[in-house]
Amino acid sequence: MIVFRSKNGFVVWNVLKPFSNNKINGHAHLVSLKMAKLLCQNVINKKMPRSRSIYVLRAYLRCSSDEKYYKKIEELINIRKQKGKKSNYKNRTYL
Repeated sequence: MIVFRSKNGFVVWNVLKPFSNNKINGHAHLVSLKMAKLLCQNVINKKMPRSRSIYVLRAYLRCSSDEKYYKKIEELINIRKQKGKKSNYKNRTYL
């Protein structure tokens, strides 16, 4: 894994996968260096991400090269899509 700076953040590149814009590419764009480092560590050690953002989970997919890990992340994305967004809570006593 290589992390390098770009115009608007950082790029994480898995050197085992091609750096292309096709459907199966080996790089992801992230805003923070901390998140880029965490993504590298988690993908190398095959740890599940704590983040529930679909964008970040797709970045994990792009950078991983292990099939089992890839399927676990895909399942996590599918679960996240099924749950959807939380609705806004309104306290009735203050209306």
